[in-house]
Amino acid sequence: MAAASKKRERLSSGIELASCLDIKAALESTKDSGFEFIVVPVKEPTAPGNTESCKPQTLRDCYNSRADLTVETVDWNSLVVFRASHEINCDSISAEERRKSDEVLASDLSYATYLAVPAVIVSIKGSSNVNLATSVFNHCSAAVSNFQVWVEVPLCFELLSSDCNENGQGESMTNGFSGDHGLSNLKINNEYEQDLSSWKAWNEFRCINSFNKRLGLCLRVTENLPSSEDIWKNWLGEPLKALIIDTHVFMINKSGFPVLSQAHQHYICRLFTYFPNLQVIVSTGKSMNELQSESKQSNLTSYYQYLNHLFTKRKPFDSIEEFAFGYENYLQVPLQPLADNLESQTYEVFEKDPVKYPKYQEAVQLAIRDKKKQYPDRQLVLMVLGAGRGPLVTCCIEAASLESFDNYILYAVEKNPNALLTLEFKLEHMWNDKVQLIASDMRDANLEEKADIIVSELLGSFGDNELSPECLDGALGLLKPDAISIPTSYTSYIAPISSHMLHVECIHSRELDKPTEHCLETPYVVRLSNFTPLGEVKPLFTFTHPNWDEKIDNRRENVVDFESQATSLITGIAGYFDTVLYKEVSFSINPDTHSDGLFSWFPILFPLKQQVSVNKGEQISIHFWRREDKHKVWYEWCISKPHPTPLHNARGKSYFIGK
Repeated sequence: MAAASKKRERLSSGIELASCLDIKAALESTKDSGFEFIVVPVKEPTAPGNTESCKPQTLRDCYNSRADLTVETVDWNSLVVFRASHEINCDSISAEERRKSDEVLASDLSYATYLAVPAVIVSIKGSSNVNLATSVFNHCSAAVSNFQVWVEVPLCFELLSSDCNENGQGESMTNGFSGDHGLSNLKINNEYEQDLSSWKAWNEFRCINSFNKRLGLCLRVTENLPSSEDIWKNWLGEPLKALIIDTHVFMINKSGFPVLSQAHQHYICRLFTYFPNLQVIVSTGKSMNELQSESKQSNLTSYYQYLNHLFTKRKPFDSIEEFAFGYENYLQVPLQPLADNLESQTYEVFEKDPVKYPKYQEAVQLAIRDKKKQYPDRQLVLMVLGAGRGPLVTCCIEAASLESFDNYILYAVEKNPNALLTLEFKLEHMWNDKVQLIASDMRDANLEEKADIIVSELLGSFGDNELSPECLDGALGLLKPDAISIPTSYTSYIAPISSHMLHVECIHSRELDKPTEHCLETPYVVRLSNFTPLGEVKPLFTFTHPNWDEKIDNRRENVVDFESQATSLITGIAGYFDTVLYKEVSFSINPDTHSDGLFSWFPILFPLKQQVSVNKGEQISIHFWRREDKHKVWYEWCISKPHPTPLHNARGKSYFIGK
């Protein structure tokens, strides 16, 4: 199985066999074809020497037909995925069949635990699988094993035939997806709702399982693809582990090789882009013996070569994706540089940004040019407030040089005693004699000379969340009345999103000494990778500097309305910002206006304690507050439409930024 943390250059894929008594031989054969792992029934469809299918009372015979000693433990752990028994129908209308299905599933999962396989595939049977979901939940909650349950869901439910089985229930015509609670009872009003039925079945299953971290998703690629273009976005925030493609979905081209339709190629390549570690399982519907007797070895190789070709055609990583690889969906508590002294390596990462500091230098150059015109004979006073290790000081020196301007003095104000050591080194070896260091919090600094231009980089992922307003307002005593502030303004933005993966990460980020809800009332900086956007990004709060208001009040409140772009679950609120440094010089992490190559900031995520169901086209109303007292600043948030949620982080009980 592919390692999730390692960037893959080739596709990780497996072969599904209908039957396989000799695991070792199957692994060797499929490896020669390019595949990395196999998917086999947890028990053989027929016991050795028998022609009848295994019944619950003969389960041990079925399991023992393939002893664990056939391969080493390390191979069971990484190269074999089990498929739960096909006869399982936990949601049958027959109470006896439900009981037997529960027994079979429990035995299957128990044996998978014994062999420590990495995953077990369980297939849903129709639009509602409540009993199956509860059975899986009970096992995942109680079992000591770490294997994942991969829930197989068809990408598109096929229409049901008008024929009925002996119980009077319609069965699916293809792919084996049938059930007593099938789609014949669904009210399908349009193509979107019909296409959405698969996601709804999955959504019910994972909600019953309380977003269990051990729950994964397998999408079976069907011959028919969803007709609505928006549907594929519904899967972007889900824990998608693998695609399963039946060999009959492929076509044979003129050269005799298996290929997929253009529509299938496009769909799969897009999923590869959003899920770079996505695996593909080719389902043969045949046993290993049948494949070998039919001399299909070369044919299996053709399947792998073709799918790997599609994998290499995925959209290449841009500079931000290269930089952030491995940090996708990784939650980080926002920095608090005002309360905490940053480490050298943190400064170093930010200093490598190819966009941020050239923009700052351009803004400083324009500001110097304007001040020169306004005061041709004045010695300009520049101040870098929060100098860190000095990149903005260098920007100011370079900007003055480009303007051929030498009549200035530059103060570098920094409170971090460790960073001051770096500044002193640069002052001695790299900078000119115009730079003076001030070891102080900018709010406490007291200089006789006042600044014509102040430059700061106090912005966080939400713009104001590192207390740039409080810091710059507290430093007004350092400014001349007509001073220029760089940045001049910054605006935060929000948008509702759906992401199973991020919601699970939030739940499991709980600290042992904190209340249960603490982790769902804390904002996180995160490289948003797998999520479904549910509304266009809209502005929230704006701050401008210098702020010469007679009464400065940095508290804010706002309600922002969105029209939902999908039927989904709102699991959180994504936050972004943009800034105007000076005049036309700006940069942004707003996805609609993102500055190419800018990687100093990842977005911020505000989780929800309760997921909110929303239909496509419904109004979403998000309320936000920025509150403060003498010691701290914090955010509060909630949703009022389409369904109200509790107020999050009231009085800053779970998260605040210390002043």
